Amino acid sequence: MPSIERIKFVVGSAYQQIADVQPLPTYVASAGGTLVSSFMYGTFLNVGTGAGLLQNTSFLTRVGVQLKALNANTGDVFVGVDSNMTATGSAAGFQLGGGDGVLIPIDNLNRLHIAANVTSQNLAWVAA
Repeated sequence: MPSIERIKFVVGSAYQQIADVQPLPTYVASAGGTLVSSFMYGTFLNVGTGAGLLQNTSFLTRVGVQLKALNANTGDVFVGVDSNMTATGSAAGFQLGGGDGVLIPIDNLNRLHIAANVTSQNLAWVAA
């Protein structure tokens, strides 16, 4: 693990330490150690009970997609990579209750399918 860097500022002629800077998190290093140059975001409103694509547009990601079910949701949103995914039973996707979020390390935004166990649920997302 890299050493901790120290941030200092000058007070008169003396240095005073004000913070420690930790190494980059593993997920940044796994993205090639570089910052992304673009990202895409949106809100999927009125998620229905049948599986649908999160986004029809192809968008290649380096890190993945961060998803968050909005706090006001009264039901659950389910996320998966199969168009046959459902909100119930053995084919149910990954469950997100109101306020829950998840980072999915996937290579393209258009691979994710979503469904809800009740209609009119909302999901915010950002892909990078």
